[in-house]
Amino acid sequence: MELIGAGGWLADAEILLLLADCIRSVGQGAATPFGHTREGGNGIPDWTLLLGDVSLTESLLSPIAPTAQAAVRRAIAQLDYVYLESAPLPEAARQIGSQILALRGQPSRVLPQLAQLPVPADRLRDLQQLCQVLQEQQVQVVLDLSLVQTLAYYTGIVFQAVVGGEVVGLGGRYDRLYALYSPHQAEQAGIGFTLLPDTLLRLLPPAHKPDGSGCRRLVVPLVPAGIPQALALAAQWRQSEPVELELLDRSPEEVEAYARQCRIPEVAWVQADGSFHLTTLNFN
Repeated sequence: MELIGAGGWLADAEILLLLADCIRSVGQGAATPFGHTREGGNGIPDWTLLLGDVSLTESLLSPIAPTAQAAVRRAIAQLDYVYLESAPLPEAARQIGSQILALRGQPSRVLPQLAQLPVPADRLRDLQQLCQVLQEQQVQVVLDLSLVQTLAYYTGIVFQAVVGGEVVGLGGRYDRLYALYSPHQAEQAGIGFTLLPDTLLRLLPPAHKPDGSGCRRLVVPLVPAGIPQALALAAQWRQSEPVELELLDRSPEEVEAYARQCRIPEVAWVQADGSFHLTTLNFN
């Protein structure tokens, strides 16, 4: 999901609240993430939004010499406390890295700490407004200034949606990325996120798991020579029902485990001559 052409904290809030709606709607059947309903049941257990800001972190890193800065940034991104303490770095660089790693926690604790540091006042004000809006919408926020992605195109906020220590969605702001692909190098503000559906599905409580009303059959070519027949069979069945084709060359055990995880009730095993047999899975 992307929002192109709008910058500022309000656009950040819009995309983060859309992320929250998506997570809350998982497992709710007819619920849609585009309805902007922020009340009701929650198919996913309690989740947390880890929220950082690359521009603020970079401003804290700016006093460090470029060579040492790259090493400190890498240590921060990897949460490598040992490297930060033992690497041959200037003491000032080490202290700044440790300071950034400590800027993690509830906004009510981290924001006042940031206010005492040499960061851009407008960026800090935007982050304060963003956190206020998110908390008013019952989004559990943990600020984390060490949330620095190794991808250099992020320019503003970066974030991860986390459930029980597992990331189920992530994204950030990338205001300079559009110009790289524009024939006229025109700049456009941009922010977006991606969800990890396999992780979301696995983390759903049993009562909220899909009933299989989505994909009804998984078509699996047993040998490479059976691929054309599997494609034809899938195309035939797709005229009347949702069908998925096995694309990852997994073992039969892995295929069946995947089908159970996704609650696909039937697996069709296709031979080279086009014949097939069905395995029916029981989810009770």
